[in-house]
Amino acid sequence: MIKLNEPVIVSKKSKKLRCWRNSTLSKRGKYDLLITGSGYSSTGFFAKAFTDAGYPLGHEMLKTHGTSDWKGAARHNQKIHPFQFNHVVLLLRHPLKVLNSWYGTGWDFGMWRGSGLTSASFRKEMVLQDVNLFEQLTGEFRLLESWISLSLLGENIAECAMHSEDIGGDLLLDLCHRADFEDCDNKDWQSIDKKHANSNSHNKQKDERATWEYLEGLASNASNPFDQIVLSHARRICLHFGYSDC
Repeated sequence: MIKLNEPVIVSKKSKKLRCWRNSTLSKRGKYDLLITGSGYSSTGFFAKAFTDAGYPLGHEMLKTHGTSDWKGAARHNQKIHPFQFNHVVLLLRHPLKVLNSWYGTGWDFGMWRGSGLTSASFRKEMVLQDVNLFEQLTGEFRLLESWISLSLLGENIAECAMHSEDIGGDLLLDLCHRADFEDCDNKDWQSIDKKHANSNSHNKQKDERATWEYLEGLASNASNPFDQIVLSHARRICLHFGYSDC
């Protein structure tokens, strides 16, 4: 297993795009780029930034050059398959930040039903696997379980990974080159980054209650043992993906 804080290949332009494959999954794809990962990881930002730069990239929909879509990581998604794309990049965000975004939006788990994945098929992707176990998890740990599963699934199909915490003009330029887009060096990536820096696909209120201590307290008081299992796993996977405060 490749640890993303120990990349095999580092771009000459930026160390923020961590790659472990020299070749792509497909050179026959209809679309150039798939950015995928878990929800609440800034997929909407990349769609807006690249579309603004002249490379139309959809957010949870396909456009000329591809899409930025958390659902693309799932094997049971019938609408998006990694072999449709010449390049696949995993987008990561610290799990506590993902949770705090979730708190601020009130996004519930009915989302799976309208996501292009049926409830049952998506839950087959869960690390816990058993649908009944997923249903028993407290809300926070359902979201952590989806973060774990979609991040690991995305790692399996991707050639590179990046952290949303590293977003900036240099990362956009690096990703532009990796996607084999034309004329990358003549785009004002710094201005594009600033223009879309505060864009968010969700209407949300600020809520930053998620800490590891807070989650440990929830798990220790849970009526089932699975919350603690998911929390322990999330902390290990957090480290695997190059974060230190796990």
